[in-house]
Amino acid sequence: MDLLEGQMSEARSLYLIAESGRQPVGCIFLSAETATVSRIRLFYLEEAYRGRGTGKRLLNAVVTTAREKEFKTVRVSTFDRHPEACRLYESFGFEAVSTARSKAFGKDMRQVDYELLLVGGNL
Repeated sequence: MDLLEGQMSEARSLYLIAESGRQPVGCIFLSAETATVSRIRLFYLEEAYRGRGTGKRLLNAVVTTAREKEFKTVRVSTFDRHPEACRLYESFGFEAVSTARSKAFGKDMRQVDYELLLVGGNL
């Protein structure tokens, strides 16, 4: 968390909190992984707010910011047990570039790594 906290103040980072009635209901964080590659981290939306377009707006904001800050690629990782997240990334043009068996939260699953190339007119 210390690493992420340090990245939040970097000029090429973006941290957004979605609110409903002044209560936080979700968040998303974009940070530089390299000079040309950005990574989405901490993308979370409370279950009651999923499927309402909030996640799509958050994702659109970070992809737009990544493009404005001249990143060439956006990366994000999730797990196959989150099919809604996988569909959301794929609807934005992210492509699965790797999968790996993983144990998280005490469960066996597969981590799916996605990339979106920002050159060539995506979004």
